[in-house]
Amino acid sequence: MASSVQELAYQYAAKGACLALLARRKQALKAVAAAARERGAQDVLVLHADVSDAEQSRRAVEETVAHFGKLNHLVANAGIWFVSPFDEITDVTAFTKMMV
Repeated sequence: MASSVQELAYQYAAKGACLALLARRKQALKAVAAAARERGAQDVLVLHADVSDAEQSRRAVEETVAHFGKLNHLVANAGIWFVSPFDEITDVTAFTKMMV
């Protein structure tokens, strides 16, 4: 998890929130979940997924709602990018994944 979102999770945890944490890196995710519990989170659901995959994202939301009964806040902090001179881009669909 990115440090800024990690700190936000800790802020919610300190207020006793229930958290669903989602990331690609399992070990980092488990560490953040443990720290959130130590800081006061009532419940922490750990979901390993890649948000660039629409099906994995949909499933994560469904699992969150199934676990907690609702979803109050969603903090999306993920992004992808690539570097290329604009005049060398021949396939505009390359932008599709970045804009989803």
